[in-house]
Amino acid sequence: MANEDEGLNDRITVYAKGGHKPIRVYRGAILCASDVAVASDGTVYVADPCGSGYNGRVHVFGPGGTKQTRLIIPDGAPGSVTVDAQNNLYVGMTSNITGWGQVKRYRPGATKGIDLLRPLAIPTIAGIAIDDHGALLVADETRGTIDVFTDRRKRPSRVISTGQSDPCCFAFDRGGNRIYVSYPFEISSSVRGLGSGPKRPNTMVALDYATGRRLWTLEVRNWLPVGVAVSPTPPF
Repeated sequence: MANEDEGLNDRITVYAKGGHKPIRVYRGAILCASDVAVASDGTVYVADPCGSGYNGRVHVFGPGGTKQTRLIIPDGAPGSVTVDAQNNLYVGMTSNITGWGQVKRYRPGATKGIDLLRPLAIPTIAGIAIDDHGALLVADETRGTIDVFTDRRKRPSRVISTGQSDPCCFAFDRGGNRIYVSYPFEISSSVRGLGSGPKRPNTMVALDYATGRRLWTLEVRNWLPVGVAVSPTPPF
């Protein structure tokens, strides 16, 4: 769980399954914790997009401890992080060069990464994930899609429509068969007066990954769905 406070001194709090008391807390000059990823060896990565001119960082904590071991400066504002089966780190960010979305990949222990997307491919990245075959999935917040990339600096091999105006976060189920996508939206009085508005605001949709078909939509009154996870198994 990422905890924010007004002093721009965020922390990551870990709870045991079914527990209510923290068993571990990660700190270390984290200004704005936006996403967390845990490698199979226990290394923890925290995306921190705050900084002037799209200059954020990724905080790295070593296995088995809460002491920050290094910083990764990705030349942008990182909003999302994930890891693959080989513990390579992927950082979704807003580039401080183009102002558009970019994803960088880092080998374990590295501080320099490589760009995976073509310049100006995706305006705004809402989230990223890696499927069981190593394909990169990127949520395009501007176009309301999840783009699937199988080759570096190439066009997406597939584009999956979420049916939402601005998807926020998404996650696979354990088998990698379904994608669950959230879209939080605070409806103002001015929006309520318009004849048309955002598509499926404040919903969670389930998509069949193989076909891209929308299976169902979950909408609950007076909720604002943001983060989403499906039976996670972090290696703590």
